[in-house]
Amino acid sequence: MTIQGLSRSTAETRLWGSALGGMLKGHELVLLHGGLGVGKTRFVQGLFAGMNGDPDEIVSPTFTLMNVHGLPGGGRILHYDLYRLESMSRGRMPEIDDELGEALQVVEWAQYLDPRYRELPETVSVTIDFADSDDRAIRIQSTRLDGPGLERELRSRGIILTEA
Repeated sequence: MTIQGLSRSTAETRLWGSALGGMLKGHELVLLHGGLGVGKTRFVQGLFAGMNGDPDEIVSPTFTLMNVHGLPGGGRILHYDLYRLESMSRGRMPEIDDELGEALQVVEWAQYLDPRYRELPETVSVTIDFADSDDRAIRIQSTRLDGPGLERELRSRGIILTEA
């Protein structure tokens, strides 16, 4: 399943994340791809809100590598930022491997990870690119998510979808 569309503001980027967060079960690996300043952390704030968390708790873990956030009702989100690992070869991360299937893991700058992570069954890939100076193009790919359900949720929030 591939869903793509536009975000016209920071608030809409959060709405994209919130819609996805409402579809997750809490043990997936969400890989966020995109350049500097495209809105990856804003997307994660929305994702956390979609899981009934407080989006203001989410800050980029650029200098700590990982932040852990508890989810209401149990569970946790492990939020990684691999920006500082840009010079590292595309390798596997034992921190991620140890938690696969145990917690929701969200990885910003996932392009610095071994590409095999994209092929894991519980992986959701999100790509955010500049469409122009204000808009962002967002693409969500997954083999397990309810694509029609996510599309309905996004449309109900006023999100503009485009053909995949």
